[in-house]
Amino acid sequence: MAQGLYALWLARNDTRDGERIEEANMVARRAAALMIEWKDRRGQTETSTTPTQRAAWEPPEAGWLKDNVDGAMSRAKQGRGGGVVFRDEDGAFRGADAVFLPEITSAEVAELQACRRAVELALQRGVPKLHLETDCLNVARMLNEQDRNLSAVGILVEEIKLMATNLGEFKATWVRREANKANHEIARFGFCNSVSVSWEMSPPDCILSIVSDELPILA
Repeated sequence: MAQGLYALWLARNDTRDGERIEEANMVARRAAALMIEWKDRRGQTETSTTPTQRAAWEPPEAGWLKDNVDGAMSRAKQGRGGGVVFRDEDGAFRGADAVFLPEITSAEVAELQACRRAVELALQRGVPKLHLETDCLNVARMLNEQDRNLSAVGILVEEIKLMATNLGEFKATWVRREANKANHEIARFGFCNSVSVSWEMSPPDCILSIVSDELPILA
């Protein structure tokens, strides 16, 4: 119930801020996505007599490039940032991008802007197979839907989907936030420093230890 009310509250805020209110079915989908995420995170906090394995970043399939994305917000809510990190099947760093989004007030829009930047960079670099991974379940669902998105973020969603058709292969999946740590740090770097910046050869200091720790163990 609380997650459903929260989705309605977000829709109301969008309308108050001058944005077109989402269709009822899209609000319902958002509520369902929030409920799934709530159940997942609640399950993580429940006590258990058996140890549980934490989610961790996993490399993409052979021949694919994985691009994890994230949208983050300052505690003072004075800016948002998007983080994009490319890694290959060996876990090797293949580029990153921090995007400063001072005018964005929605966490979902920040996440979608990061997705758009990820696809844009993949096209610029001639990536044949892109696996986009986000910790926002609703964003992953919208990017995978075949039907036209008519929600308040529909134009942005459809733009990303259209751009992705120019890639050889594309897929978008959801991952738990704890497996998306590098991107969160990159997004924070963007809004904390009020800059948009790219790295191509080596990871920045803020994610160096994360990328190193998440290198797959060779058998």
